[in-house]
Amino acid sequence: MEVALIGTITNLTQKVLLTSIQTSFSIAQNFVSSHHEQINEVLLETDLISKLEIVQAFMHDTQDRYNDDRSTSIQKSLHNLGVIVENISLILKQIEEKIQRHKLKYFSSWRSLNYEKLMNELKKNIKLLDIRYHMFLGVLQVKMR
Repeated sequence: MEVALIGTITNLTQKVLLTSIQTSFSIAQNFVSSHHEQINEVLLETDLISKLEIVQAFMHDTQDRYNDDRSTSIQKSLHNLGVIVENISLILKQIEEKIQRHKLKYFSSWRSLNYEKLMNELKKNIKLLDIRYHMFLGVLQVKMR
């Protein structure tokens, strides 16, 4: 019973993670195509789109492999990876909404849009994504021995 429950949790975590990655990827691609210079600079500097593609591909490749794993370290690593990707997705959505609201304002082309705080938050979360992804890979290496 416990093994089945852990497998279900892992499967749900992976699905949430893949959904968050897809949402983040879609928004980031939209930023690139709409020529938001400051955002594009951060996306290029952090290589976020590539990182999301790699994490997404890895999750697809290993989706069924860890569903019945009893390892709580794999479960926790997946969960923490999912949390950080969800945070990145939420920040990207906030930036997108801020841009849309800005476009509706009078004289929006004359006003500057300040999303520096969100950009700094995005950079911090992308660094955490790197750390958590490497931690996840480390856990998998230990488990495969």
